[in-house]
Amino acid sequence: MGNITKHSTLLIASFLVSAILNYALGVALSWFFSPAQFGVLGVAQSLLLLTALVVGSGFAWTAAHDVAASGVTDETRRRFRAAWTANVALGLLLAGGLWGVYALGWLPLGPAYRTIVPLVGLTTVLLAARSVVNGAARGLYRFGPMAVNLASEVVVKVVGGLTLVALGLGAPGVIAGFALGAAAALAHSLGIVRPAGLWRGRGWFDGRVVIATTPLFVGMLGPALMLNLDVLGLKLLAPVGRGDELAGFYQAAVILARTPIFIAQSLTLVLFSYAAGTKEPSSVADRQLPTVNPYTRTAARAWATWLLPAGLVLMVAPQAALALLFPDHYQAAAPALRLAAGGALLLALVTLLNGVSQAG
Repeated sequence: MGNITKHSTLLIASFLVSAILNYALGVALSWFFSPAQFGVLGVAQSLLLLTALVVGSGFAWTAAHDVAASGVTDETRRRFRAAWTANVALGLLLAGGLWGVYALGWLPLGPAYRTIVPLVGLTTVLLAARSVVNGAARGLYRFGPMAVNLASEVVVKVVGGLTLVALGLGAPGVIAGFALGAAAALAHSLGIVRPAGLWRGRGWFDGRVVIATTPLFVGMLGPALMLNLDVLGLKLLAPVGRGDELAGFYQAAVILARTPIFIAQSLTLVLFSYAAGTKEPSSVADRQLPTVNPYTRTAARAWATWLLPAGLVLMVAPQAALALLFPDHYQAAAPALRLAAGGALLLALVTLLNGVSQAG
């Protein structure tokens, strides 16, 4: 378990850097944006996170599983290319579909999102291309470069977004910063896997890869939907004229509440690859031993040791947590933070256990 601890530490360190920068961005914007403007940003981020998690919940995990389980072979190279092609196509479909439902009025967000929706679509396509490459990098156990990749994306996103906001572009400028971060991270990801020669050989599509990805997609997407439909649902179901403002207050709450989930996702990136690379027991007797998967034990221990205490603090003292970072008028989000922190704790545990079980 030594390598798991080392690689988990690298990704958690990357998460901490990313979280600090993301929190700094969110808090800075909460001081410069009105609650309504902050709500527009929250809804835009929810749209982006939702589409990003769709393109990151299937084919990326197939690529990670294939490479971790079988190494780099002609077969895994071909399956990687098939997964990459299918995922980019999925990203393009999501981007086009999102613009279509917005333009037709089926997604009644309002005119403030006219520039934001295409930027979300562009970022989705970039993330779709990058996620499968990063999946292969996880299968290669390249967790050090992966940690740099995840953190550097946030650095570019924050610097680019704040610069564009300073130039007067508002919420669309922040989302444009996200696109810049995704593009930079994609270029770096391609460099990480270049020595493996994954692009060499014939074949760019394989229906068997799509079939194999379906259970992974369903298993990984469920928690992702629970995590990101809340802000969007609040915007669409709130009283007329108050959707963006209420979403802004709620966004302040979930910025804090989701911390345990993001740590769980970082741990899952490592545990999945190692669990996928573990060989099955060689004898029938070994298979019949009533033992608990060691990676399941590691996941449960990490949740109880690291994530449970952090979530309990947010549940017990939500006002104090909000006061540390946000202007006084965001204290209205304290009840939402208390409830969201409890739900996030449970979802973090589901994320960890689900990631380990999907690797089998």
